[in-house]
Amino acid sequence: MAQTYTQLTYHFVFGSKDRLNLLDEPVTQRLYPFLTAMINNELGFTRIIGGMPDHLHILADLSPKVTVSEVLRDLKGRSSSWLRREFPALQFSWQEGYGAFTVSASVIDKVQAYIQNQKQHHEKQDFRTEFVTLVQRHGLTVDEASLWK
Repeated sequence: MAQTYTQLTYHFVFGSKDRLNLLDEPVTQRLYPFLTAMINNELGFTRIIGGMPDHLHILADLSPKVTVSEVLRDLKGRSSSWLRREFPALQFSWQEGYGAFTVSASVIDKVQAYIQNQKQHHEKQDFRTEFVTLVQRHGLTVDEASLWK
């Protein structure tokens, strides 16, 4: 086959260290465009970014030239440095680890709506329950002891 076709859509989830509520609206109004530009300029295409004060969800299509671990290392590393520079009072860090889940083209709209409606979703469920459910829904086993480092 002379052409290469990929559809590599991922749902990334990661939280602030110790799940501190540091990502308020003034921060996210600047953080989300920073992350979007980073993804769109170097890594792929951002579909949506959303979240709550203690965590983020990113839905993005990645280039086949990058690995998931590289993308998350760069997103978390560069954004935490940027946040510490732009908002020094936060003393910001991301938690170790992340969730990275593949998304089928048939459910992209559903995942996008889920991310867009985080505030309503979290009226019923906290981040810990949400994350454990996402991990289990994708057929993975959760190690609760090391989950929140």
